[in-house]
Amino acid sequence: MSRLPKQPRDQLRPDQQELQDHFRSSVERAVGSDHKATSTTAKPSDAATGTAERPLAVGGPFPFFAVLPDIGRLSLDVLVGLGEATQGVLPLDAREVASFVCASHFGSAYATQAHTQIATKLKLLSHAQCQTISAGGKAEGLSEAGSLAYETAHYLLNVRGSLSPEIWDQCLRAFGKEGTVGLVHYVALYTWTSIALNAADVTASGGND
Repeated sequence: MSRLPKQPRDQLRPDQQELQDHFRSSVERAVGSDHKATSTTAKPSDAATGTAERPLAVGGPFPFFAVLPDIGRLSLDVLVGLGEATQGVLPLDAREVASFVCASHFGSAYATQAHTQIATKLKLLSHAQCQTISAGGKAEGLSEAGSLAYETAHYLLNVRGSLSPEIWDQCLRAFGKEGTVGLVHYVALYTWTSIALNAADVTASGGND
């Protein structure tokens, strides 16, 4: 049970309801409206047992964001903004590999599940690759971009001090300055998200959250 349980929409304050709408639209924009891979955008299965007007509750990181709605909105805006700013310079599989490394490092079951759904739905990674990275290893068969994203995220999370000049230079050659900075932003963002999920004790949803 999460320390911050999800609440039906009619139990939220007006500013929290506004954030809920922003949360849904932000996730759809970040993932792609044609690829509803995350459980945060799906309707809970128990909604089928209620009426069509039943207010739905949203889980995942939303209850944490809703405590301080203005700060939660900033996190969502960074997510969407990063996707738009790095389009064409940072491959999607590199982004997802970085997210997996963060989720694995912090042991965030929810983030691991959500990004497994995203990566496999969008055919960026295989289930086997997701499982290997989630278990803390470097998966075989990654693209050059995915492999470099793994090395970068793993180094930033596990080695104190400056990122190695070799990795930095490799990123510049592969992604350019914008893509490299974007990759680092993704590592920071998913670190932030994983810590928030762990603090709130958000477990994997089982596909019903």
